[in-house]
Amino acid sequence: MSLDCLLACQQSLGFPVLSCPGYLFYFLPKIIPGSKAAYFGYTVQQHEVSGKKWLVVGAPYETNGQLKTGDVYRCPVNGGTDSNCTKLNLGRVTLSNVSERKDNMRLGLSLITNPKDKSFLACSPLWSHECGSSYYTTGMCSRVNSNFRFSKTIAPALQRCQTTTLPHSLCRWLDLLLPHNI
Repeated sequence: MSLDCLLACQQSLGFPVLSCPGYLFYFLPKIIPGSKAAYFGYTVQQHEVSGKKWLVVGAPYETNGQLKTGDVYRCPVNGGTDSNCTKLNLGRVTLSNVSERKDNMRLGLSLITNPKDKSFLACSPLWSHECGSSYYTTGMCSRVNSNFRFSKTIAPALQRCQTTTLPHSLCRWLDLLLPHNI
């Protein structure tokens, strides 16, 4: 037995209707407002924790203080009227002992969930760090656990800055070569 179904947008009702012989299904969309300037909704992942369903939403142009770092929101999707999203403030996470450049790092430009441990990664591909007078754009990701708490930073391409010191013998040699009356 095959069912020939018709998907139509019911003009008078304003929501999609799936019509199959003997059945009529309608879907009420849930509209979650967000900042257009922050590109809220650029990336979206479904996420489920303890039977509660969420949307993890990227906003890669979100501001944190004076910086446009990007950020990630969690939005409940289970029934009910609560559609308020909560900003996770991942744009404020910092790496210790690193001179970071976080402005325009685009946190939330990519998101991926891990259904095995209910965690997810939010990545900022344009995250940079400074070494001396050079900047390296290596990107980084923030791992968030099942309770929506930051758990660790993943920056596999990060290179620690090397401090260059001249050996004592080289300094003595340069001292002999350079004129002292400069």
